[in-house]
Amino acid sequence: MTKNASGSWEFSGSSNVSGDLTRVIYIANVSRDSQSNIVESGGTDDSMTKKVTVTVSGTGISDYVISTYLTNWGDKAWTQTDWSGGVGAQYWSSSTQAYTSSTMDGISTAGALKLQYTPGADTWGWSDITDFASSSQNTGAYASIVDDASDHWYLMGSATSPQRYTITNIRSTGFGSPVTSGSTGLYARASALNGHYPHLYIGGDKGVISTVSTSTFLTLKTFTPATNLSWLYAMAVNAAGTHMYAGGTGGILFSLDINTTNGGLTCTNCTLWCDTVKTPGCTPNLPTPQTFSGDVINAMYLDEANNILYLATDNTTNALMRVDVANQAALVASYAYSSSIDFTDLKYLGTNPSGYNRFIAGLDYNSAGDEFIIIDDNTLTSSFTKVAGVDFNSYGNLYVRDIAYTNNNEAFVVAVDAVAAPYIHIFTISDVSTLAAPSPTVQWYDNTTYGYSTLYYHPMDYSNKYGGIFAGWNYAGASTYRTTFIEQQTVAGVGTYAATGNLVSSSFDLGSADKDLHTLTVNQDIPSGCSITITFSAANNSSFTGATTQEFTSTSATYTTAFNADMSGQRWLKYQVDMANCNSSASTPTLYDLKLNYR
Repeated sequence: MTKNASGSWEFSGSSNVSGDLTRVIYIANVSRDSQSNIVESGGTDDSMTKKVTVTVSGTGISDYVISTYLTNWGDKAWTQTDWSGGVGAQYWSSSTQAYTSSTMDGISTAGALKLQYTPGADTWGWSDITDFASSSQNTGAYASIVDDASDHWYLMGSATSPQRYTITNIRSTGFGSPVTSGSTGLYARASALNGHYPHLYIGGDKGVISTVSTSTFLTLKTFTPATNLSWLYAMAVNAAGTHMYAGGTGGILFSLDINTTNGGLTCTNCTLWCDTVKTPGCTPNLPTPQTFSGDVINAMYLDEANNILYLATDNTTNALMRVDVANQAALVASYAYSSSIDFTDLKYLGTNPSGYNRFIAGLDYNSAGDEFIIIDDNTLTSSFTKVAGVDFNSYGNLYVRDIAYTNNNEAFVVAVDAVAAPYIHIFTISDVSTLAAPSPTVQWYDNTTYGYSTLYYHPMDYSNKYGGIFAGWNYAGASTYRTTFIEQQTVAGVGTYAATGNLVSSSFDLGSADKDLHTLTVNQDIPSGCSITITFSAANNSSFTGATTQEFTSTSATYTTAFNADMSGQRWLKYQVDMANCNSSASTPTLYDLKLNYR
């Protein structure tokens, strides 16, 4: 082999055949492993090394084979494999901070340069009603409550014993068998947790309230009022865990001090009573509370800061009441919202732009109006103001039984149609907010039928921690009752990549102007329609005045391209990467590394 006039090596000699001898010369690529050892397979190509094998063969003799390696030992490389260090100095000094400006993302993933990505907004999704985890529990479900802090969900109803489930177990393996407490009486329709002490309060038949330990799940104390009282439907406990309100049929409203040691309850707004007809000459000893609204109290909310208790009732004149509880021994009705349709549930939403309390409320079937409303307490005018509502008439004759706010400007509504199948109806309502003019709209809807369904009181509760709805529902006409769970899921929004982006490298000093630029090797990922263009600039001054440029681009995952001759003989180098997305904001090209060989 000899050098030709241009300085390149080429084969020489008059012939590769001499008599019956034949010479064959093979030049092959060489691969190296991570320790730079030459390997036959599984390594990375070394463009600076070639294996030369000469084989001489002839008649009647064994092949004579000789091999050697040729290396471009004088070559040097400028390699960029990482951009995660962020913007660096003007002059190249670090392999991770080798750029002066960038509108692309080289930080999120080390060793990868991509277009900037803007995540999409998360949304909420719900599993279909047919995907409910369910189990049959022999109890009519009248009340339930989630205790996120202890990972428990409590279900109360027609059975004499309340039931406790572990939420993480429900989510992973189903309901299984619940833990049951001692008897707290039939028809438990109201419940409340003490946020300060380990107490669960259960309102049962005849106004009886049981205090159950959330630690041992045993009944600690029982409060028994006058025997002429019926059922409790709503409870509220103050933040300190020292006082509770409980309301129910006939508008009865207890104001109760809580013994924080043994969980006992003492009525502060009761008068004592005894049945002198049945027991002549008896001593009054049974507490009888005040009454409000004159009808069933279905739900309540305690505004401690303002000493106000809000009551949702079945009373036409006092469908939503505001009660002053500053004096716990003598509660005082303030003003009310009238409605011909019963208010079945009430949840606090926050304060509106004027600072007034805002609520969402569920109503019974309304043939001429809404069954779900947003309502404000306008203290300036001492009145309630309906802000917006949703009419469910197109779905049937629906009676809303339970509502929950999911903390995502969304309400979850469970309703029952007592006239025709399907009986259970579930809604999510969007744009449920404290803004001046919300526009609540049905976002998601599903329904199902299990025989003739009955849905009482407040069997549903929402878990802020786990994002699920836990509900115990009765399905009359079926052989058993059912306990159900629906998972609320976060659905990641679809993000977008920028249409274009560029990066300008730091300036690289070759040390002198007598260097020859050989090749550029690039590793990249180019989805269909995307592009990466790398432009090198070469100059004899660091300001790159009068620079010579050359573009490199390919759709191949790896490519090597020679530099033009006019790029050599100059001391300073820099490169610019320009990317364009794939005619779609859903994908991006990716540059993994580039390597410039020079001598």
